Amino acid sequence: MGDYSFRELEQLIYSFVCDLARRITVAFLNEEDERIKKNRDKKKYLIHDNLSGTVKTVYGDVEYKRRYYKDQETGEKIFLLDDALKMKTVGLYSENVVKMVLDVCKEMSFGSAAQFITEHTGRAISKTECWNIVQEVGSNIEEYQKQLAAGYEKKDPAEKKESKILFVESDGVWINHQLPNKKKGKKMELKLCTTYEGWDAEDEHRLVGKQVFGGNCSAKAFKKKTDAVINAAYNIDETEQIILNGDGAGWVRNLLDEDAIYQLDRFHVMKYIRHYISDKNIQGQIVEALAEKNPSRMLEVIKMYINSVDGQDTKAVENARRLYSYLDCGDAVLNYRERGIKIPDPPEGIVYRAGGVQENQNCTLVCGRMKHKRRRWSESGSNNMVNVLCAFSNEDIDQYIRQPEMVLIEDQTMKEFLSAGRIPKKNGSGSRYLDLFSAAIPELQSSNTALTQTLRGLLCSMMASGN
Repeated sequence: MGDYSFRELEQLIYSFVCDLARRITVAFLNEEDERIKKNRDKKKYLIHDNLSGTVKTVYGDVEYKRRYYKDQETGEKIFLLDDALKMKTVGLYSENVVKMVLDVCKEMSFGSAAQFITEHTGRAISKTECWNIVQEVGSNIEEYQKQLAAGYEKKDPAEKKESKILFVESDGVWINHQLPNKKKGKKMELKLCTTYEGWDAEDEHRLVGKQVFGGNCSAKAFKKKTDAVINAAYNIDETEQIILNGDGAGWVRNLLDEDAIYQLDRFHVMKYIRHYISDKNIQGQIVEALAEKNPSRMLEVIKMYINSVDGQDTKAVENARRLYSYLDCGDAVLNYRERGIKIPDPPEGIVYRAGGVQENQNCTLVCGRMKHKRRRWSESGSNNMVNVLCAFSNEDIDQYIRQPEMVLIEDQTMKEFLSAGRIPKKNGSGSRYLDLFSAAIPELQSSNTALTQTLRGLLCSMMASGN
């Protein structure tokens, strides 16, 4: 022990345990492949070959062999082991590795994520591999949304949620563009949208039924995506009113049908008043007219200001005219409450407010990862990343990690075998799994080292307790 520092000892033990995990996995896969061979429909599935495979796990690469079968009914050649264990994920990576990479990449750059994962797990991974995983999962999400837009998912209305009022907020975030030749291009806009049913009555910061999505796409494509996402989640025939809150951009105003109540986002209204009018007195008069719910008065104040500085300050006149054009949208400058629009009472546990959550969603969702630190993005790369970030926020990222699968065998013993609650603690005088591991791992049969004895004792204890 004196020859090692604790740091070195820790690394040595960690390396040993990762190696042990790889061997246990191979032993498990070999036994499971044998079990499938014995229990398969022998008339339907004929053994075609025995091929090598690799799965990239959190504790390193696991190389194993499994049988390749030919389906006599369809002519398809398949790995029943891979299908039974749902191993068809992104490339050769296990589902755990893919989820870990996505989780780290949503916070760090691809290079930093690769370094962090390599240093803190048994999985060595490169920057390019991290990038590829994000692109593939992001593309899976995009394809799913395109299928929704094309009408492929047709749920029974009874399976969808019902909400008499639906809030929809949308805004854009401008990010740096990287051209194919790696040079910097003009900034491009990520379109983001949040839908929700209201605020939690007991937690004023929590949105009920919140769903976020985004994309680097045209206004027309984003409108299709918005319609698809909303219709996939809600029985829209039961929705009496949709309230759309936006910053005034044309693509936001056209996001929903004209039946929706459109209102200018108050954050942007105040922002533009302060940005375009430097005179504090005039600012105050405009804000006062807004507080009095008098849009016409707001425009009159701006007109008077333009006339007062016309011929004296060209820049001030230009800015004031821009503000006038922005606020010249009728009652839309007021929220639905200020306009006196009556909407149905909220259901129990939900409260309704004026809106205005999208700016915060922008900051927490994408700005830290995609806008700051001078990072540049390709069009497809930014689209895939925002898809991943939104899926994490919606807590449904898992459904996009695994590739579409088809159940090829129905085997109750397989389900029991994989159920932790049904794993037999003992088989005869000892654990069948410990015996399996010992046979596959000669080091566990040795009593020459204290580490081996400790590890074997730990495994015995785990198997005896069912953990």
